[in-house]
Amino acid sequence: MAVVLGIVRAHHGAIQVYSRIGEGTKFSVWLPVSHYSAKVSEPEPESPAVEGEGLILVVDDEPDITRVLKRGLEYRGFSVVVAHDGIEGLNIYERLNGEIVAVIADNLMPGFSGEQLAEAIRLDNDSVPIYLISGYSEAELQNRLKDKGITAFLPKPISMEKLATALSRHLPISHRK
Repeated sequence: MAVVLGIVRAHHGAIQVYSRIGEGTKFSVWLPVSHYSAKVSEPEPESPAVEGEGLILVVDDEPDITRVLKRGLEYRGFSVVVAHDGIEGLNIYERLNGEIVAVIADNLMPGFSGEQLAEAIRLDNDSVPIYLISGYSEAELQNRLKDKGITAFLPKPISMEKLATALSRHLPISHRK
């Protein structure tokens, strides 16, 4: 639901929920009418997907996401360590300080968010790339994240191609193959 709500809000819409015991729940999604026609544009060429080396910290409270990211990053040559919440992620980062070449974290996790994790890491290291992933739109988070030292924002569902492209743009040459 968080992903749907983020998309609806990004389009200046609303969701109404009707629920009655024994009858079920009905969701109504309201979106404004657009008076603009869609513009077709050529897709931007993506940077070549990176293959690399080094240890990447993946932090997300959804095991399916950490499993997919871990598998995709290992396929591209990286080593991956996984944390299931922000506190565990910070503990791993502090324990492996200097070994981690990038951090990929979900923005919204119970307790300690990806945003809070990024702020804590930035107190110690202002150069390690930090990528936030979220079901909310970038426009919704952009103002809050502007001064937090976030390298890039990647919307969910995340594609390995977009993640690899983001890594190729921000990882030091020494960690690319």
